[in-house]
Amino acid sequence: MKMKESENGSDYITRVQIVANKLNRNGEMLPETRVVEKILRSVTDNFKNVVCAIEESKDLAKFTVDELTDSLEAHEQRKKKEETLDQALQTKASIKDENELFHDPNDSPVMCVNVKGVDLGIKHATPVMIPRATGCIISTTSTASVSEGMGPHTYTTSKHDIVGLTKNTVHELGRYGIRVNCILPFGVAIDDAREWVDG
Repeated sequence: MKMKESENGSDYITRVQIVANKLNRNGEMLPETRVVEKILRSVTDNFKNVVCAIEESKDLAKFTVDELTDSLEAHEQRKKKEETLDQALQTKASIKDENELFHDPNDSPVMCVNVKGVDLGIKHATPVMIPRATGCIISTTSTASVSEGMGPHTYTTSKHDIVGLTKNTVHELGRYGIRVNCILPFGVAIDDAREWVDG
């Protein structure tokens, strides 16, 4: 008897107990310790960490089915709360309203979206990745960050900022096993880019 991938811990244990009770009624006594052992051996890989923890920290001769149910349910609740964020790819393709070469970067939606958006993305991805000691954050910048004349000043400045932010974040998060990179695509033939070129 095996646990189904779609089955939760409580439902599976109920199914096992129904079978164990039938065996007991037919005279084949199945001690609770054997039921616990069979459940531990037949749960899905989703529970392998909790199974290892139980086997290492509990006296299985005294461990009850009810205690096992509580442990599996607690594990499932933790998994639901835990965000499964391993990778974060951040991108924003917009150059509308950036035709002027000079204006105050502090008032620019491009600076707000490109720089602050990436900064906030990293900020919110980091607390999820650090406890797991793994992850990858990829931000999208532009060849405008390494070449001249690729776009308006504010757009170019925002893309340079992302490169600097990425380098700094590498230094900060590398020790936690988190990779931080940015990709630098050239012009992509989207409607916004065509409009800007045709301008």
